[in-house]
Amino acid sequence: MRSIDDGRLPALAALRDEGFLGTVTSVFPSVTGPAYAPFLMGRYPGEIGLPGLRWFDRTQRVARMPGHSRSYVGAEMRLVDRDIDPNAPTIFELARPSFGALSVITRGLKRRDRIGQNPGFVARAATTHFRGNVRGWLNIDREVGEEAARRLRTESVKFAFIAMTGIDKTSHAGGHESGVVADAMRIVDDTVAKIRADAERDGRWSKIRGRCPPASRRSTTCEPMNPAPPVTSTSRLSPRMATQSISTTPRMRVDSPHGPGRSRASRPVVRHRSPSPIARVARTVAARRGPGAPTRRRRPQGGRAGAGRRGGPRRRTRRRRRW
Repeated sequence: MRSIDDGRLPALAALRDEGFLGTVTSVFPSVTGPAYAPFLMGRYPGEIGLPGLRWFDRTQRVARMPGHSRSYVGAEMRLVDRDIDPNAPTIFELARPSFGALSVITRGLKRRDRIGQNPGFVARAATTHFRGNVRGWLNIDREVGEEAARRLRTESVKFAFIAMTGIDKTSHAGGHESGVVADAMRIVDDTVAKIRADAERDGRWSKIRGRCPPASRRSTTCEPMNPAPPVTSTSRLSPRMATQSISTTPRMRVDSPHGPGRSRASRPVVRHRSPSPIARVARTVAARRGPGAPTRRRRPQGGRAGAGRRGGPRRRTRRRRRW
């Protein structure tokens, strides 16, 4: 807010003057990943299968690996699209064509439309993270902003989601008042200015409706008020999605598909112990033999205890060592 008032972020200040600047309240948990659900799905994260960035699966049905837990930080981030409720559509599935930059939820996007998920980029981001290179996140934000601006300039898309994580990374490292955070905010401002300049030159700015909200926690958001209607009111979206409204203020009551006011976690959980590998093999063999097939019986040992198969004494032979 102070950076906008001081004139250090002119592009965002122009959006505020032409539109409005308001306060938004995030959902619980207010962390990157689950907090993307209101923006991209119009739903609370818990009721669609994202109870947290890291969570324990008590039912042992979703997370079947040892530990029965999920951590969307790292390799398991690719499992977000599989864990969310398939009956809850994403904005990418409803507004096509579209693209997402550094989006945790990508269901409905083609591989080429997922900016920041190729192996080279993932390896670079992992190296930047584990080395603690805070300035490296600023370079990543610049590249993401340039690629997003290029896509918007050269392609006709219905919806674009651009996440720039530099402000979050630098705030954790140096605090909100540090200079590196101001540099990250200027990168966002430069990206907005570039997108606006391209749209005004092509005559598309009056048709664009944009928002610059935070991804998590409680903060401010600015939005230009253009005469074009928002994407959530177009005829391409289903009536259910249009009434829920993909907005940055998810304070509405959304009825779960499991009943009004009920979430998936509120259903009674019935635990079924999975059969052992030996039991599964036995069932497979019995199914192949068919009903009424004779079962194999063990041959009686006969004789006294310790006797051989034919009733004679069991011999103890010494095995020779082979050098």
